Parts: sequence; structure tokens; C-alpha cells
Amino acid sequence: MSANSIPPFFLHIGLSKTATTTLQRALFRRHSQIRYLGQYVPSSVTMKCESEEVYRLLRPILWETAKEMDVDGLRSQLTSLLRDSSDKGQRLVGSWEGLVSRSCDHNREMIARAQRVFGNVKIIFTLRNPLTRLPSEYIENLKGHFVNRIHRWMGSSAFIDFEQWLHCAERHGHLDNMISYT
Repeated sequence: MSANSIPPFFLHIGLSKTATTTLQRALFRRHSQIRYLGQYVPSSVTMKCESEEVYRLLRPILWETAKEMDVDGLRSQLTSLLRDSSDKGQRLVGSWEGLVSRSCDHNREMIARAQRVFGNVKIIFTLRNPLTRLPSEYIENLKGHFVNRIHRWMGSSAFIDFEQWLHCAERHGHLDNMISYT
């Protein structure tokens, strides 16, 4: 199978609080014209990929960009994966929230690697206005903190108001992750 006969690979960059989980569960996994490679929730497979085979294929492309990559070997794995699939003619889609939360250099290398293996790569970004994202992030953080006390940076109180949360988030460096897109 040549790079030209590999279907396009659509890489969804799901920034947090942009309906990524909804797209993953309601659209990508269920659409008849999509071969969805990941992220599945819940999943016991590494990086919540469709299968360990898919994870082994995507690991050197998306996550281990500092290591050598065997393009021919990965294309062979991809060809085998597609040949064994009963779903012919589908578009390949992968989606992971926070996939581009690393450096710009990592992101560029990740996309270049995907192009070398898949050939035709399309990137889908979902963005959200930071001013509407912050209240949503606050409510999610508050819920997680109240139920499980998972955010030590929010202090010991079960509830903090929005102004306190914003100050804590800024002081601990979390605000930059919420409003800046690499």
C-alpha cells in the first residue's frame, strides 16, 4: 500500500474545554465514515487508543518524537491495520485532549512525522474563547476539588469563589495553560 492509497489521517487537537470528549464519544466513535483510532474513554489501552496495536503505531509519531522513527516499518503496520479492517474507505481520525500541550518544536515534529507515515494529514483544532472557558474550568476544578480534594493548589477549603480560584490558578501557573495556545 503506497502513501497515496492510505486514507487521510485527521488529527483532532482537542484543547481542554472545547467539547473534545463529546466529539470523541458522540461523533468520532459512531460515524460510519470514520475509523476512529483514539481516544476511547474509558479504556485500559495505553493513551486510550483503539487498541495496543494502534498505540504501537502512533507512539513514535505522536508521543516519542525525540526517538528515531522507522517510517517504512510504521507504514507496514498501518497497511496491516487497514487491511485487517472490515471498514474500508473510512477516514482515519485520532483525537487526544491536550495533545499539543508540549513545546512548539515537539508539535512541529509530531506533524512532520505524521505526514511521513500517513502522507495526507489534516489537523482539526477546536478552540474556545478564553473568557468563556475560564468559568467552565472553574466549575470543573471546583467539582473535582470538592468531591476528591484533587487540587492542592486550591487550598483546604471545599469551596473557593471565582476571584480566589483565579488568583490561585495564576499564582501556581495554571492560568497560562488555560488561556494560551501553543
